[in-house]
Amino acid sequence: MKKSGGRSWQTIDPTQRPYVVLLALVSAVFAYRIGYDVAACWPGLVPVLWAAPAFLLGPLLLLGWRALPALFAVALLAQLLLQASLPAALLAALGDTAGAALVYLMLWRRAPVDLRLRQQADLWQLALVAGVIGPAALAAASLLVALLTGAVAAGQLLPAFAVMLAGNGVALLAACPFMLVWTTQSQGRRPHRAELAWVGGAALLLLWLTLAPPASWIGPLVFFSLLALPLAFYALTRYGRRGASYAAMIFAFIMMSGASQGVTLFQHIAPAHDHAALVLFVLACQLGLVAVAIARAEHDRQQDRIAANESRLRILIDNTKVSPYAMPGPEFITYSYISDRIEAMTGYSVAEWSKPKAWFSFMAPQDRKRMEQITARDLSLEQDYEWEYRLIHRDGSTIWIRDLFRIDRKSDGSLELRGMMTDVTVLKSREIALAEREHELQEARNNAEQANRAKSSFLASMSHELRTPMNSIIGFAEVLNAEAFGPLTAKQREYIEDIAASGQHLLTLINDILDMSKIEAGRFELNEELGELAPLINASVRLNDREAAKFAVTIEVDNPVTGVGIHADQRSIRQILINLISNAVKFSRPQGVVRVRVRLSPGAGIVIAVSDQGIGMGPETLARIFEPFFQGSGADFRHKREGTGLGLAISQKLAQMHGGSVTIESVLGEGTTVTLYLPEERLQAIAQAPALQATR
Repeated sequence: MKKSGGRSWQTIDPTQRPYVVLLALVSAVFAYRIGYDVAACWPGLVPVLWAAPAFLLGPLLLLGWRALPALFAVALLAQLLLQASLPAALLAALGDTAGAALVYLMLWRRAPVDLRLRQQADLWQLALVAGVIGPAALAAASLLVALLTGAVAAGQLLPAFAVMLAGNGVALLAACPFMLVWTTQSQGRRPHRAELAWVGGAALLLLWLTLAPPASWIGPLVFFSLLALPLAFYALTRYGRRGASYAAMIFAFIMMSGASQGVTLFQHIAPAHDHAALVLFVLACQLGLVAVAIARAEHDRQQDRIAANESRLRILIDNTKVSPYAMPGPEFITYSYISDRIEAMTGYSVAEWSKPKAWFSFMAPQDRKRMEQITARDLSLEQDYEWEYRLIHRDGSTIWIRDLFRIDRKSDGSLELRGMMTDVTVLKSREIALAEREHELQEARNNAEQANRAKSSFLASMSHELRTPMNSIIGFAEVLNAEAFGPLTAKQREYIEDIAASGQHLLTLINDILDMSKIEAGRFELNEELGELAPLINASVRLNDREAAKFAVTIEVDNPVTGVGIHADQRSIRQILINLISNAVKFSRPQGVVRVRVRLSPGAGIVIAVSDQGIGMGPETLARIFEPFFQGSGADFRHKREGTGLGLAISQKLAQMHGGSVTIESVLGEGTTVTLYLPEERLQAIAQAPALQATR
């Protein structure tokens, strides 16, 4: 009994409860009467000792342990109708209840059974436990009590055990499937009128044979039940497990009632064995009927699943451009099956496709030659293949087909190619369009890169041509300012200083553009040499002193590293430092402080951090800060600063050319720290330099 599969009284549809009550009562009375008839078949067996708990097991399986007290009361009432005294009835009722509880416990703990008996395993587990193991344990316990009380002699133990085992087993297997099937299936549908009529007729038959057994009719009735076996099989095919359980119950009741009055099918067998043979025959018929009914139900469920899967597959095929097919081997030149969906896909009928090698006549010329070169010998067994080719539709259009197939060996040993053709014209058109677009984008990218290189070459050439006259302008301005050609008035000196300053600014812009162009064009060459670090930093600071004084900004240098040189392009490193310090000065607040900190770190090499307490930058600016010509956005800058926006971009490129990098940390409104990292292998001791160590 599966803990989740069993039904209980609370799960039964309230509208079905009248039927459940009726069926439970009928099955209980059947079980009671069958058990009594089995016990009566063997003269000399004390009736008080038979214990047929079949009419208790079904409700116990359905309702659980909470129903045990009520079932004991029902068993006691039933035994009072048979026993001569209350102690004997009480003892028999205890045996009935104990037997039902024992079987229930074994089913619950050791052999879980789905109470709906939907599979053969459920029936056979129920038969084993309820028909053999449980009754055997119950019979042994009952006979032990009888032996101790003197109710049964020692010589009668073995025959009595066989009788009680057979009686309880037959009663249990006759009643339990009947009750379980009818009760658990009450959720699915109400009984048919014919089923209810049969139940009512069975109740009347039971009453008739119990209260006024017609001795002259019992023989014909027994043989008529044999002739009615085909009707029993019809009942199971028409009404499934309900019909089979009902027919099995009626058959068992008639057979055992006849045996109780001396009418058996095995009278030619020795009297000591004829009843045992009858019990086995009845039991086999009962289990056979229910087993066939369960097999029929399993087959019906399987057919329903197959039909449902076929329906889903049909819906899928009808709503997609897919056509399954099959080809017999070993040549695979004709279709043994092809879906009629192929006509909607290609415009050609199934009959046209069924001709030998018909697909070649529908194939596009550009693919036909390639596909004709493939033969059956080129295909391997149980290997998946995927081909793509073009077919010419009947209307003249071209369709792309993706053909997925494999070759399998059938149960008879023959080969069959099974596959499906899918119309992927739309998908293929998109792939082709995407490939063409990718090709166009690649060409545009190449053209853009070529134009960018041309631009860089042009800028490099133009910047070089502009720098020469600009140096002349600055030089002549300095000569005039030195009064080499005579004294100057105050106004003349002011104009000459403006010319020199503007020229110097323009020369700086030209140099930045020239450097960036050379870097992008791959024409910037490093002139690496050894230079001392401290003078390089101090020189970069001095070149920014005038600009710092203009904004009242103080530049502080924290450089504990002495005697260490750097093997690099000295001009490039100085340009990086000048750019970093210049930016820190420009974006500092008046009276601010710019700090230049130098550290040596194992693994990181030389670390030079330039920090300010200026306006800082937001995330939007930080994300683009190394883009050429970018000078900030949004609230980061209150007014446009002078310059080209190339300083940081050039610094990052030059640092990378040296194997290093430049990083920026900034908080809007609080300041910025720009850090230059140069690899450790570029450091070199000058004179007696201290060992490389991590310092703060």
